[in-house]
Amino acid sequence: MSTVAISRARRILYFEFPMADDPSTPAGLPRTVLERAHAAGARNAVIITSAPVHADRYRALTALLRQEGIAAYSDHIEALDIGGFTSMRNAADDLLASLRDSNTLLISYGRSHAPTVVACAYVAAGVDAPGAIDMAHCLRGGRRAPDEEGGYVYHFGDYLNLNRGGEEAWGSDTLREVTLDVLQAPALGEERLTPILDALPAARRLVRKETPGTDKAPAGKEALTPVPAPVVDGALTPAPAPTAQEALTPAETALSSADEGIPEVQAEEVPAPKRRKERRVKQVKPARPVSPAPLPANGAAHAAPFYRSLQFKLISIISIIIAVSLSGMIFVATYFFSRYNRIQVDEASVKLAEVLALKVSSDFESIIKRARLIDISAARPGADPADSPIRGDQDIMFASTAQRSPEGEGVRFDRQLSNDDLLARLQVTRPAIEAAAAANGKTLARSFTGELIIHNVSQSFSAPVMALCMPEERDPAGRVNSIMICFVSLANIQKAFETRGDVTQAFMVNDQGDIIAHPDVNIVVSGGNFIDLPIVKMMMTGNSVNGKTRYRDENGVFHIGSFQKTGIGACGVITTVEEQRALEEVYNIQRRNIYLMIIVLTVGVMVIFYFGKSITTPIVRLVDATKLIRDGNYQVDIRPTTRDEIGELTSSFIEMGRGLEEREKIKAAFGKFVNKEIAEAAMRGDLALGGERKNVAVLFSDIRRFTAISETLEPEEVVEFLNEYLSRMVGCVNGTHGVVDKFIGDAIMAIWGTPVSHGNDTVNALDCALMMRRELIEYNLTRGTDHKPIISIGCGINTGPVLAGQIGSQDRMEYTVIGDTVNLASRIEALNKPFGTDILVSQDAYEIVKDTYAVERMQKIRVKGKEEPQQIYAVLGRLDDPARPQSVLDLRALLSIKPYAGGQGHGTDEGEVKYEILE
Repeated sequence: MSTVAISRARRILYFEFPMADDPSTPAGLPRTVLERAHAAGARNAVIITSAPVHADRYRALTALLRQEGIAAYSDHIEALDIGGFTSMRNAADDLLASLRDSNTLLISYGRSHAPTVVACAYVAAGVDAPGAIDMAHCLRGGRRAPDEEGGYVYHFGDYLNLNRGGEEAWGSDTLREVTLDVLQAPALGEERLTPILDALPAARRLVRKETPGTDKAPAGKEALTPVPAPVVDGALTPAPAPTAQEALTPAETALSSADEGIPEVQAEEVPAPKRRKERRVKQVKPARPVSPAPLPANGAAHAAPFYRSLQFKLISIISIIIAVSLSGMIFVATYFFSRYNRIQVDEASVKLAEVLALKVSSDFESIIKRARLIDISAARPGADPADSPIRGDQDIMFASTAQRSPEGEGVRFDRQLSNDDLLARLQVTRPAIEAAAAANGKTLARSFTGELIIHNVSQSFSAPVMALCMPEERDPAGRVNSIMICFVSLANIQKAFETRGDVTQAFMVNDQGDIIAHPDVNIVVSGGNFIDLPIVKMMMTGNSVNGKTRYRDENGVFHIGSFQKTGIGACGVITTVEEQRALEEVYNIQRRNIYLMIIVLTVGVMVIFYFGKSITTPIVRLVDATKLIRDGNYQVDIRPTTRDEIGELTSSFIEMGRGLEEREKIKAAFGKFVNKEIAEAAMRGDLALGGERKNVAVLFSDIRRFTAISETLEPEEVVEFLNEYLSRMVGCVNGTHGVVDKFIGDAIMAIWGTPVSHGNDTVNALDCALMMRRELIEYNLTRGTDHKPIISIGCGINTGPVLAGQIGSQDRMEYTVIGDTVNLASRIEALNKPFGTDILVSQDAYEIVKDTYAVERMQKIRVKGKEEPQQIYAVLGRLDDPARPQSVLDLRALLSIKPYAGGQGHGTDEGEVKYEILE
């Protein structure tokens, strides 16, 4: 498909002949149509035909367009099938190329597929298939296109994608809005203007521009470009007012377009991005022992698809062996049988071509000899034309010598003789002969070069007639001064080409590909031309007098063809056999063998299925038992049914289930007191006294004013409140790959980086703190009474080296971390109250995450044991979260935190100074 850009908006003026092949319909276009075409500046016309049309009326239409200065593209679409893709592609090319040049008059001549051509042209231009079908919908005046047409448009798009090669499809951004001006159509009546693309949802008018070789548009950039506004009667119509809908991301726009129809466009308004609702990570409870679950009989509850079963594999393997063996035998036999038949057909086709060529050559030689005798007898002085041998000839109806016409492009009769009896029998008049000579004069004049010309002139007589031209008189230099022209009836020659069977077809063509003789007389009379037929091209371009080949015609049907040159007038006899029909019996045998193979396979599958069931049933039950153990039910109701290997496997499986049940009980009990990862390491024996240095992220979280809250509640209420609160917070820790090191009353100490590090421990710690913030906001929505007061928390995060390992004795130990990093994290958490914040991080942690999170610098502090002041930062949120607080003031407003009234100060513990807030 050619890559052509339409430089400006165009119009399609559509006119439809209701019944153009009806002789009662006027041959030319109505004057109003031509006036509208000229007024619109349409310099091109595209004529789409499908059904057979009246040839004279069609020629009159094209002649009228030429007279009006309108260049005509003519395309014929026979049917909407695979064989018509090439024709449809040419028609789409013509329409788009015409639009590139000027406004276009689209003419649907007779029962044509013009609406489908328009739809396919838009598919070629890059419009999606549903939008292109809407184009055809407009052409029909609101009538929905047939289902087969819609399917054809989709398949045509696939055909273009497969056949484009290195060419690029037209970008829809180069295709301007094209207006449809319906001048006449049966369902529309009077004139009507319709902008084609206005019938589409606006989402289809937005064309996604993607970087070649990528699957997505560049992130962060607008990926949708609006197509310019439509043009109606040459006036620019303002584009529809845009709305905020199209300011969404491309993915949101696509979803909105699919759900709501036509989005508007407004670049000025951008809706506030929605906050992503984080999924709450719930703590997974260990599976509890359950009562034994009985397995379904015969493994019927096996949830795996049948195609994964052993039974299916047995059936598949044996079926494949049978299918490959039988199909191999069938196709090998078919190959050799078809090869043998093709050789037989080739030989028969070549032989028939040779016989017919000899017969035609003999007939031509006889006609040429008689023609020369006629000329000699007519040239004798005093000869009576009534006594000329032409009167009794059964083939030659007219003979004459001829000179070059004064214009040099035709012939002029000199001495003329006519076979009046034959002319009368064929109902041919002398004026008709002269008209035929005038119409074909240029071709007949080629005989002045010394050629023997055989030309089909049947169109002039409505009967099979050929013109035979040969040199008559030459000057001393050998130049031809006059030629002899004979009009010969093809009735006798036609008899040799009459169809003698249902398979082979024979015909004769001259050096121009014109049909001279054919089993179908109508093709001869209409002046058919087979120059585009591959076998004809092979005969014309080759030097061999005979040949054969296998070729495919314009409908995609394969033929076996052969040719034999007659040696007279560069004519040749062509014989063709449709391969499908020639090998029909071979394919019938192949089809019956395939049916037999299917029957054998079916019987084999049934036998294997029922015998394989006895083998696979114990295995299927064992698989079902495995799934029950996977789900936490270790007491499965399964018993060995055989004493073979499967029976031993079943017994071992039962013992394994009992062992796993005991192990899981210990693990479930242990996991309630320590982290799951630590519990698994302890059960493997990987934990021992001592420790190792690691870089970890430490988080301390504490409830503000917990002592005051506890005094107003009953002990049971305090425990219930703490359990509910801690469940939410621990879920945040577990959801970010953290480990809860210990609970210190209402406080939580969590670590990231040990016993297992995930590579981004500090980021995970800050994500956990932000999740705690969101969980607390959600938690407080259900609180606010005396027994359920609103709570606030503070989180402190630090990153650095610690000593991680088992602390304690051989009888009682605890996995924890110790070091200055832990102490500083605890001090930072306590600073949330004087700073009026909820999440604070140290300088070391900030350096790691400064490109990921938005923070605000707070006052420096001096901590006991450190000489240098420590810089502290308040965490506002992630940089990629547009809904984050923009400052500490916004954070306080979001969490309802009141600034600490004490100003700067220091933290004390039993009188000991632990930190000091600096100016």
